[in-house]
Amino acid sequence: MTEPAPLDPVPVTEEELAELVALAAAATPGPWYVHTSADERSEGEQAEDVVAVSAVRPTQRGGPWPESDPAEVVAVTLGRGPHRADGGDGRWKENAFFISAARNAVPLLAEEVRRLRALLAEREQREQRAQSAERNGS
Repeated sequence: MTEPAPLDPVPVTEEELAELVALAAAATPGPWYVHTSADERSEGEQAEDVVAVSAVRPTQRGGPWPESDPAEVVAVTLGRGPHRADGGDGRWKENAFFISAARNAVPLLAEEVRRLRALLAEREQREQRAQSAERNGS
């Protein structure tokens, strides 16, 4: 399988950052958690029946998932049964963990980008003032 090309190192604009923050704010509140359900197979082999993402911590409901409320599910990366969902490449858990991590990280990463940009702007202003003072003989 060919690996995807690396992303071009193009700076994220403030508009793009604001769009990501708006998407996160409009989504089901986080944090999100990965849930799996194993189904007993022949000869002791286990396979996942459901891999999903939910805003409810797996142990919060007290019973095995998916006995919890299906309305609490925000994404399904693998579902076998009448409502089939199957990504096809077998990366159901990996995809679910990424979805969960991205939901939890986007607001934090956006805040960090803005914090670092503000620090960089302050530093640039200090350097400009120092250069201006040097030119003026102060």
